[in-house]
Amino acid sequence: MNVVADSGLVFVAAEQPKVLSYFIPALGTAPHWCSFLDNLAEELEEEKGGVYEDYKFVGCEGAC
Repeated sequence: MNVVADSGLVFVAAEQPKVLSYFIPALGTAPHWCSFLDNLAEELEEEKGGVYEDYKFVGCEGAC
C-alpha cells in the first residue's frame, strides 16, 4: 500500500493484474494532477441523501 504524501490518494497492490487506487477525502485533498477528485467528492457529499429515506423501519411489535 502506498499513500501519496499529503493527500487522500492510496494505491494498493493486490493479487490482481492492475494496481488498485482509492481516494479517501478524510486523509487529505487530491494531488494537483487529479484535482477533479476533490470536486467529485464535494458533489457526492452535497447529494448525501439517506439511502433509506423512503423506508419505514418497524420492530417486532409492528411486524408481528
